[in-house]
Amino acid sequence: MHRTAIALCALAVAGCTTDSAPGFATVGGHVVDSIGAPLQSVMVTVSCEGHALEVAPGDTLGHYFTNLESTVGAHQCSFLAVNPATPAFRVDTAIAFAPAGLHPIQTVDMQAP
Repeated sequence: MHRTAIALCALAVAGCTTDSAPGFATVGGHVVDSIGAPLQSVMVTVSCEGHALEVAPGDTLGHYFTNLESTVGAHQCSFLAVNPATPAFRVDTAIAFAPAGLHPIQTVDMQAP
């Protein structure tokens, strides 16, 4: 019974959205150097298809957090980490965007090569 209710809710949400419906995603992660030590004061720039650039500052433990807006669906996104102590590096991944209130919290951890 519980699985049926979840499936019906998912179908209802999918049926009410279109490709041009506004979508949202919350993304955070941890940025570390090549040996796994946190990168302090890192800046993470996020660029997604159909979305303006977002810049998320990292804290002293290398954590960053940002909210993104695009259209509902999965979009390819690039995460660029910039820190004075290491060369810039990038991670490319798909991020899921969903209607407001239903959007997922996603983790994109980054490690310098």
